Amino acid sequence: MKIIFTHGNDTVSRSIQLATSCKYQHAGAVFGDFVIEARFKGVVKSTLEEFKSRGDFEIFDYPLADEGAGLSFALGQVGKDYDFIGLSSFPLRVKWQDPTKWYCTELIAAIAKEGGSPIAHESLQGVSPRDLLVTLKYISMGINNDRG
Repeated sequence: MKIIFTHGNDTVSRSIQLATSCKYQHAGAVFGDFVIEARFKGVVKSTLEEFKSRGDFEIFDYPLADEGAGLSFALGQVGKDYDFIGLSSFPLRVKWQDPTKWYCTELIAAIAKEGGSPIAHESLQGVSPRDLLVTLKYISMGINNDRG
């Protein structure tokens, strides 16, 4: 799996960037030429080219121990609702996680966990773009954070 990050200039994007102290406000899980992402309309499967066309982006490799399990889980989430409560609670680190609804980085953390390579804390609560990005930067520098 690869993880793609992007940012926008609208009010919601800027609010997320401010709340997380991160230049990116959205992320998706890349498998081949498509992206599984949680957008306000819910979890969708987008083409990689369509995702990239939305603006500046950055892609990181994040190999899963079981890529097939991660992909299967990701595809099984398509059509599920967006987690508006989770999104609004993550800056406060409130204990909230609904496995029937997802916001973007919460979904990526769940995919990584299901693929046998956790990238965030076990609870998946309050996972921000910054949390994922910091972990990925540590990994790219060869620093072991014990993935979770």
